[in-house]
Amino acid sequence: MRSSIYKYVYKGHDHVIISIKNSDDEITNYLNARYVSASEACWRLFNFGLQERSHKVERLPVHLPNQQSVIFQENEDVSTILDKFSHTKLTRYFEICANNPNLKLRYIDFPTYFIWKNGNWQVRKRNIGKTISRMYMCSPRDKERFYLRTLLTQISGATSFESVRTINGITYDTYEEAVRQLGLLDEENSEFDKCLNEAANYQMPSKLRQLFASILLFCDIQELNISKLFHDHINNLNEDFIYQQKQIKENNDLTDDDYEIAKAKTLFDIEKYLIPYEKSLADYSLPVINYSLLNEEQNQKSDLILEEMNYNIDELNNDLLTKEKLLNNDQKRIYYDIIKAVNNEISDSVFFVDGPGGYGKTFLFNTILAKVRSQKNIALAVASSGIAALLLDGGRTAHSRFKIPLKLTETSLLNISQQSDLAELIKATKLIIWDEAPMAHRFAFEAVDKTF
Repeated sequence: MRSSIYKYVYKGHDHVIISIKNSDDEITNYLNARYVSASEACWRLFNFGLQERSHKVERLPVHLPNQQSVIFQENEDVSTILDKFSHTKLTRYFEICANNPNLKLRYIDFPTYFIWKNGNWQVRKRNIGKTISRMYMCSPRDKERFYLRTLLTQISGATSFESVRTINGITYDTYEEAVRQLGLLDEENSEFDKCLNEAANYQMPSKLRQLFASILLFCDIQELNISKLFHDHINNLNEDFIYQQKQIKENNDLTDDDYEIAKAKTLFDIEKYLIPYEKSLADYSLPVINYSLLNEEQNQKSDLILEEMNYNIDELNNDLLTKEKLLNNDQKRIYYDIIKAVNNEISDSVFFVDGPGGYGKTFLFNTILAKVRSQKNIALAVASSGIAALLLDGGRTAHSRFKIPLKLTETSLLNISQQSDLAELIKATKLIIWDEAPMAHRFAFEAVDKTF
């Protein structure tokens, strides 16, 4: 009930497509009109609020001395520009702390008691505590700026850039040294181990490989033994490929060659994320891919198809034994009709399932998905809203899965190339379940139908 309240209140105004029959003007032949209901009209006439914001988000820049961002037009005077941007929220914070020695506030806490107005911080007179501070992200590769940001979350009452790197009366040459003195740096260099171990608890192997590539590309890895990191986490990185080998051989007894194939696929997938940044495995001293182990069929099968087929058949069958017994008579009739259609036992191809909230539609959909996937077929689960998509096993929003345009017309098509991996996935799909279908415009369904 709660999800329905929010999605219908915030889904926007009702619209209707009006066709004007006797018009010679092709441009005005169709009008996209807005419909205002009686309840909405009264609400607006009484000037009631349509939305509310409880907290303000204050963005805080982080920069090294004299390295703040400067925005200007080509014809502006240089001296005026330099004077205008000579002070930032950070430098003004230093000034106020220097003039008020008893003010022991961290940079990130400053907006709670001060408001940024006319290029300076002023004491906040109301709404104290209703501000959320957000410091701009700094890449770990930009080491000094990254460590400056780290220190600003710890140091109270800093009066200058120099005071930020002054720890226990000793001023260090770099912010990194100051961070080390505070014990904020991972001296054992195990941060990436912790990151991958934590992600392995809830992410699929494909996402872990993407995360591993992101660590290589965007993190400071100068002191990191990348080869050791890869081999320490190889069991999580190639788990899906190991499972594929077991499915191919139809048993759990894998040889060394099978593990080498899974390793080659893992390295191939990681390098896929490195290539757009003009990097390769060789740049990080990782093992070379043995392409002879990757047969042509495996190379041609897209990652999207492999991801949708990467389900444990035994777990699905065990799940089905429980779920099928819980279906009521109406659910069983729908369930078996749809499964017959998937197996081409009947000619019907489109089914509309209707029922009040709480009648078990989502449970039925997940049971059907499990059945189709247990037969090693591809079943796509989509929904018109993100909340409903989360309730479906492997669910995504329809706009995300099918690349549906935001502005739809009767001639709209999906933003999918016929030669793309997504197109191959949809062509190989045996069943599509679209939850909350009436919430989507008919042009969305026509776009999907016309594209394929």
